[in-house]
Amino acid sequence: ILLPIDDAKIKVKIKGFIDRIDRAGSTIRIIDYKTGNVKKDEITIKTYEQLISESKLAKSLQLLTYAYLFNKNTNTLNLSTGIFTFRSLSKGFCSVTCPDTKSDIIDIANLQEVENALLKIISSIFDKNIPFTQTADTKICKNCPFTEICNK
Repeated sequence: ILLPIDDAKIKVKIKGFIDRIDRAGSTIRIIDYKTGNVKKDEITIKTYEQLISESKLAKSLQLLTYAYLFNKNTNTLNLSTGIFTFRSLSKGFCSVTCPDTKSDIIDIANLQEVENALLKIISSIFDKNIPFTQTADTKICKNCPFTEICNK
């Protein structure tokens, strides 16, 4: 992604590791496996602004980013993305639900909204007026390799 920062264009590389890509009928599914429980509100998006502001939607942002990257690299549409959770395998494939869609298919308009959200997130990282701060969620610190640095 080319990002306009301070009258320049910065090239930002985004990558991820998709657990599984398969085909269900004519739909390409981008799948992430989770060992813990996944709540429906973690993969249901009411507005794309939520992807930026609500950390509970981190799994949705991750999966939609995978769909965005897959589309950019393959120009493939008719995509769906979701989760298989090992704690609830009987639920099967739990797809991310985007705003204004009647199905779990991600269309080009959805992908554009994901790109806009990514641009806003990355722009905020480069924004010199927004200081880095420690997380308020101490559960995140449990698995963080930088706890000694931040003394949290």
